[in-house]
Amino acid sequence: MVLLREEQIKHSVEDATKMVGEDLAQHKGSYSTGDNRNLMPNDFSLEILKPITVGQRFGVEEINQKLQRAFLQNGLKDVHFEFGVASLDKAGFMNYFERASKNFMKIAHIISLLCGH
Repeated sequence: MVLLREEQIKHSVEDATKMVGEDLAQHKGSYSTGDNRNLMPNDFSLEILKPITVGQRFGVEEINQKLQRAFLQNGLKDVHFEFGVASLDKAGFMNYFERASKNFMKIAHIISLLCGH
């Protein structure tokens, strides 16, 4: 019985994170659409021609709210979570975390130690 409940929770967490991941992926590599962005500002730089990342578009609190809503929709009201949004290079290797919840790095470090990495 306990194993069945554990599997149900695992699938619900996967569904919730997939839901948020798909939502955030829609914004990956998009360009800013703000009205205050001039085509040729006084301090012109090629940086404005680069697409913005998910971590640049969304703050920690916005991502946290998306995850909380998805967890609620999947019956995970009281499940605690931490998260990180990683920046990947062109080969798909992680460069760094653009955004992370307050305790994410601490928890990631503990897990890394437990796994022997």
